[in-house]
Amino acid sequence: IFVGMMHEFHALYTIISFIANKVKLKIDDKNICSLAYQIFFYGAKSSKIEFNDLPISFQEELKEALKSYQTKFYNRHGDAMNKSKSDSDYFFKFYPFEGHESRLAHYYRHLFQTVKYVVQQEENGLIEYQQTRQYLRVLRAQLSNAEQLMLYYNYVYGFGVNWDYRGTKGYQFLTKYRMIHNIPIDRVVGNEKPRVHFKEFIEKYCRSNDTLFEWGDYDKN
Repeated sequence: IFVGMMHEFHALYTIISFIANKVKLKIDDKNICSLAYQIFFYGAKSSKIEFNDLPISFQEELKEALKSYQTKFYNRHGDAMNKSKSDSDYFFKFYPFEGHESRLAHYYRHLFQTVKYVVQQEENGLIEYQQTRQYLRVLRAQLSNAEQLMLYYNYVYGFGVNWDYRGTKGYQFLTKYRMIHNIPIDRVVGNEKPRVHFKEFIEKYCRSNDTLFEWGDYDKN
């Protein structure tokens, strides 16, 4: 399901960029990504989405575009959704752009508290840093690459800031404890890339035998 979520968020990024260009709206990449994640998390019809000062013409054009994509999806997969899993090879878990708050809010809270608990055992002197890393490596092994990428998006676009330095708690769960080690670097959308975002940590603490990212901490190009 996280692969589907990843594709949905990437689609939103592309659609918003296209609509902004269509209506000749100048909007920076960070705001595009933030808006895309809000729609992804809350759903296209949610009142929680903050359009701020974006013109009404852009908002209406975007809503119409998302509605059009949803309609096409409904028409294409509606019959399959009415069947049981055993009756159809095309059973889908969710429709696009309807939000994932009910799925992800509890999931991220649980994951966060699990990581926090293990790190606290180190802070309390019960285990060493390398033991903490090993326990969390086992936990991370349960997360697909797509899950880790979605965790990065959740952090970097403001919903889960306390996973690392953007938050107010001083935690370093994504960096010091490598909880997004396996994200597919080449699939990240937006201008704020993980290697750039965590550049200071990489240069100060990472080594060739202990990288932050599985695919390397520096762009080989």
